[in-house]
Amino acid sequence: MLSYKFGRRVYLGRFFANKMIQRIREAQLDVSNAFVTWVPLHRKRLVERRFNQAEVLAKRIAEAYELPFGELLKRKVETNAQAQLDLNERASNIKGVFEWSRSAASKVSENQVIWLVDDVFTSGATVNECAEILRKNVKIREVIVLTAFHG
Repeated sequence: MLSYKFGRRVYLGRFFANKMIQRIREAQLDVSNAFVTWVPLHRKRLVERRFNQAEVLAKRIAEAYELPFGELLKRKVETNAQAQLDLNERASNIKGVFEWSRSAASKVSENQVIWLVDDVFTSGATVNECAEILRKNVKIREVIVLTAFHG
């Protein structure tokens, strides 16, 4: 995962996404009303990495299930990397960082299920913050978090 995320090895995204797709099949998730999105990076971090690892995973998952996919959130504040913080610091570091993308309103319909994709789940602070913004801005049925790695 570190080579994928920080080593610019974009091709590893397909490997991780395929593993996620296998787990989705095993869990028999209902794909009939799903919309796939991802945890956004701040534009500075996007320039540094040259790609958003969560977006690559989300795109592959959406393609595999022929699901609509797009950006629903923006990261409006640059933060310290969550990996450098302890569990107590993570929630406060990420609070107020995300906002609803202005172009998102036309992408999601009421009562839809959002599949929120990220690369790593550690404390849940990032995905919880994202899910809160999603719920505040559209009447979705639920947010399902999909990650490649839990640790």
